Amino acid sequence: MIATLTGLTCSVCGEPLDTKTDCLVCLLRGGLTESDESDGSLGFGDFEIVQCEDGSLWELGSGAMGVTYRARDKVLHRLVALKVVEIPSTNGNAEVVRARFLREARTAAALKHPNVASIFQFGATPESDRCYYAMELVEGETLEALVRRDGPLAPHRALDLSIQIARALVAAAAQGLIHRDLKPGNIMIVRLESSAMEVKVIDFGLAKTMNAVAEADLTHGSFIGTPAFASPEQFAGASADARSDIYSLGATLWYALIGEVPYPGKTIAEIQRSQKTRPLPLEQLTQRKTPACLIQLLQRLLDQNPAGRPGSARELLGQLETCRARTHSSARRKRRALIAALILLLGTISVFFLRGKIPPASPSENLGANDNELPTSDLTAYALYNEAKTLSRRTDLNEWSHKNPRVIELLHQAIERDPKFVLAYCSLAEVYSQLHSDAVHAGKDSESVDRLWREAIDHAMQLHPNMGDPHLAFARYDLFLNRFEAARNEIAIVRRLLPNNPDGLFFEARIDRRQNHWDDSLAEARRAYELDPQNGEIIEWLCEDYRLMRRFAEGERFAYQAMKRKPEFTSSLYADIAEMKLAEGEPEAAREILTRLSPAIGIETRFQTALYLRDYNSAAQIIATTPAEQADNFFDGKPPFSCANGEVNRDRGDESAARAAFRGARALWENADGRRDEFYFMSVAQMDAGLGRKEEAIHEAQRAVELVPIESDPLFGGDMVGRLAKVYAWTGEPARAIEKLEMLAKIPGSVSYGDLRFNPGWDSLRNQPRFQKLLAGLEPKKLDH
Repeated sequence: MIATLTGLTCSVCGEPLDTKTDCLVCLLRGGLTESDESDGSLGFGDFEIVQCEDGSLWELGSGAMGVTYRARDKVLHRLVALKVVEIPSTNGNAEVVRARFLREARTAAALKHPNVASIFQFGATPESDRCYYAMELVEGETLEALVRRDGPLAPHRALDLSIQIARALVAAAAQGLIHRDLKPGNIMIVRLESSAMEVKVIDFGLAKTMNAVAEADLTHGSFIGTPAFASPEQFAGASADARSDIYSLGATLWYALIGEVPYPGKTIAEIQRSQKTRPLPLEQLTQRKTPACLIQLLQRLLDQNPAGRPGSARELLGQLETCRARTHSSARRKRRALIAALILLLGTISVFFLRGKIPPASPSENLGANDNELPTSDLTAYALYNEAKTLSRRTDLNEWSHKNPRVIELLHQAIERDPKFVLAYCSLAEVYSQLHSDAVHAGKDSESVDRLWREAIDHAMQLHPNMGDPHLAFARYDLFLNRFEAARNEIAIVRRLLPNNPDGLFFEARIDRRQNHWDDSLAEARRAYELDPQNGEIIEWLCEDYRLMRRFAEGERFAYQAMKRKPEFTSSLYADIAEMKLAEGEPEAAREILTRLSPAIGIETRFQTALYLRDYNSAAQIIATTPAEQADNFFDGKPPFSCANGEVNRDRGDESAARAAFRGARALWENADGRRDEFYFMSVAQMDAGLGRKEEAIHEAQRAVELVPIESDPLFGGDMVGRLAKVYAWTGEPARAIEKLEMLAKIPGSVSYGDLRFNPGWDSLRNQPRFQKLLAGLEPKKLDH
C-alpha cells in the first residue's frame, strides 16, 4: 500500500511519522477533541466541521501533513474540504511559519483551472498552533482508491486521466507553481454522466508550504513529497522544478496502469537504492499489453536524469496527446482489419452457398479507403447537417443565438441517423460553446451546457482522433475556459492536420491578445481573414482589435474593404466604424453614421454617442426603447431602474432621479440569481458610487479587479481597472483615478481619447494637469493628405 512507503508509521493511526516520531495526525485529532470538550467549538474561522451521525468529526482523509474534514462555509452556506495542519510545539517560531504558510498559500490560491480543486480561503487559529485552508469539495474518490478497488486502468483511460493532470500542470506553470507531491492520493476522480472521468488535482503547490508548517520531512529536512512518487533529485535535496512533477506524473501513470509503483521500498533508502540500481520493470507493462508508444513515453518520464524528461508540462501534454492519438488509431486499424476479415469471410461463404450469384462485398467499399473520405454515408444525415450549418451561418454580425435550438435539433437528428458522424459532433460542440458564452455573460451557471459541450467533443475525439476537426473543437473548448496553454497544444495539432484552416490561426490570435501579444494577434487574425473573408466572427473581432489598439484609420479601411467582400455585413460594419469614430474623438461623425442604420443596430454605441454629445434626452430615450433582454446586457438593468439611467440623470444634474435609479438598479442586482462575479461587483460599485457610498463602492470595485487581475487578463482585467478609475472619479479620488488611467493609456484597451475627452463621467478630472497631459498624449495624430 502506498501509505506504508514513507517510512515509520504511527502505531495508533497508521499514518507516517515525522523525524521526531510525533504523529501530527494524532496531535491534531487530540487538539480538536480537547477543544471540543472545552468550548464545544468545531470551527475554524468561517468554517464549521461537519459531524457524522455518531457525533464524530467527518474526516475525508489524513496524511503526514494534516487531516482533511468535510466542513460547511458558514457565510456562503456551501460545503468545502477543510485541511487543518498542526504546528508542533517543537517548532521554534510559530508566527514565522504561519506567515510563510499564508504567503505561499495565497500563491496557490491564484491557480484556477477545471482540473485543479479550487482553494477558497486560508487562515490560522489565534494561538497560531494550527493553520487551515478551505478548498473545493470534490465528490469523488482518489485515483489510489479507484485502482485499489477496481484494479489497473486500461491504457486509454489512464492516458485520458494523465492528459487532464498534465493540463493542470500547464496551468500551474503559467502561475509559476509546481506541485511537489503529485501522487494517486492527490488525484481526485469524478465520474460524469457520460461515463467519462474528470480529474481534480488537490493540494496544488502546497507540499512545500505544508512541509514547512509541519516539519514532516521523513528522514532529513531537505526532502519534500511522498517517496514512492518522488523524483531522484528530490531525495538529493535539489530544488524541485517542473521536471520533478513530470517524474511524479510518470510514477502515477505507472501506478494507474500496473497497480504498483515502479520502484517499491519500505524506506527512503530502499526506494533510492531501487532507483539507482534497478532498471524499470518494463515487463510489467508488456504483460498488460501496454501500447509501445506509452511504454516509450513512460521511460522518458521516469528518466533518472531530469534532462532526459520532457522539459515542460506543455511539452509533456503534447507527447501525451500524440500517444493517445496513436493508441486510438492503432485500435481503430485493428477493428477495421477484423471487420474487413469478417466481411471477406461472409462474402466467401455467400459465394460458396449461392454458387457465385451474389458477389462478396469489398472491404474498402464499406469501410472507406482512408481516414479523410466524405464525412457520412447517410445522405439524409448529411442533409440535416448542411441545413444546420447553413442556419448557423450569420447574416448579420449581431445575429446568432436565437437560432441555436433549431441548429441543435438538426444536428441531433443527423447523429441519430449516423452515430459516427464526426463533423456533426464538432458542430454541436461549437453551438454549445456559444451557449456557454451566453451563460457566462449573463452570470448564469454554465455547468450543464459545459457537460454537453465536453461530451460532444469527447465523442468526436473517440471516433476520429487523427482528424483535425475534433482537435479544433477541443481548442475552442480550452480557449473559452481560459486554458490557453492546452488550447495552444490543440491548435498545433490542427495546424499540422489542417494547414489552411483559418480557425486555428484565429484561435491563436485570440490567445495572443489575451496574453498581451497584440501585434502577433493582429497579424494572425489578418491571415485568418484572408483564408476566410466571409467569416463574420473574424471580421467583427478584427474591427474590435483595431479599435482597442487605437489604430483607427487602419480599422476603418479594413471595415470598408470587408463590406465589399461581405455586403450583407454592411450595417454592422458601419456600426463598428461609428464606434471607432467615437473612440477617436469624433462623436458628431459617429452620430451621422448611425442615422443611416436601423435603431436596433449599435444600441450601446448610440447611447455613448448621445452621452458624449450631452444629449441626455436622446440617451434616456435609447434606454427606454431598448428591448428588455438587451437592456440588462447594455445598461445593467431595465428602465427606469438601470445603472445607465442613473448615470444620465447624474450627468444632467438631477440628483434625486439619479439616486432613485441607482437604488432601484442596486436592488435588482442584489436579487439577481445570486450572481457574485466581477461584473456584479463592478456594477454595484458604480451604483454605490452614484449613491454616495464611497467606502462600499471602492471596496466592491477593487474586489472586481482582484477577480480579473490585469496581469493575467490584460483585456478584461484592463476594462475592470478602467471602471475602477471611474468609481474613484465619482467618489472624489481624482489622483487615484488618474493613476489608473495613466497606466491603461500605455496599453491597448477601452481607454480612448474620445472617452476621456467627451464622457461626462470624467468631468471631475478635467481641471487636473495630469489629466490634461494624459488626454493630450492620447489625441490621434491627423495625417496630412
